[in-house]
Amino acid sequence: MYRFKFIRLMLLVLFTVSLGVNPGLAAGNQALGSQQLNPDVSAIVDMFYHKDDAKDGFNEIKENIAGFGHTHDDDHGHDHGGLSNGFNMRHAELYFSADVDPYFKGTVIAGIDLESAELEVAEIETTQLPWGLKIKGGKFYSDFGRINPQHSHSWDFTDQVLIYDLLLGSHGLNEKGAQLSWLAPTPFYLLAGVEKFQGSNEKMFVYHGDGPLPKHDGPRVTTGWLK
Repeated sequence: MYRFKFIRLMLLVLFTVSLGVNPGLAAGNQALGSQQLNPDVSAIVDMFYHKDDAKDGFNEIKENIAGFGHTHDDDHGHDHGGLSNGFNMRHAELYFSADVDPYFKGTVIAGIDLESAELEVAEIETTQLPWGLKIKGGKFYSDFGRINPQHSHSWDFTDQVLIYDLLLGSHGLNEKGAQLSWLAPTPFYLLAGVEKFQGSNEKMFVYHGDGPLPKHDGPRVTTGWLK
């Protein structure tokens, strides 16, 4: 079996929309007249060419690896499996980001494939906290590990890393929650963080009461990391 990336087409369209308040219409209201919304909007199309000479394809081989049974990723969301020989489009991403005010920044990323759409990221984060601190909340990718925070079009390879797929699922740890991080004032890069997530990733945790773990309310997942 051999697999290679022949084409990864990333069509990136960047433009800025300025929706400022006309100061003439806000006479006498200095705060209102200074408000501006300048979102960054982009579209990324993730396409690639796939060739697999295995008789049953890569997914069938993966089914027979211990721990990877029933890898039907194409049954939900914009999957990273379900590949066919030839051209494939994993999905397109619509990215919106803007500074809410001098203290907060908001980001929304929607993933759209040929059959469905999913809200990948909807987060708000602080930008002016002292002592290198930052707080983030909403739905976002955990900063656990090196690959998990990256979107698939940023990978140097086509598929999810197998150990991430086994432990976190093909979409990684992407959940609703909150994060606190600290950038240390050191001469080298040192970043520490802790996260609390709702815990809806069923591949990682059995929380419905139908397995070895009892059912309980969220948040059910806590992660910590040092980089």
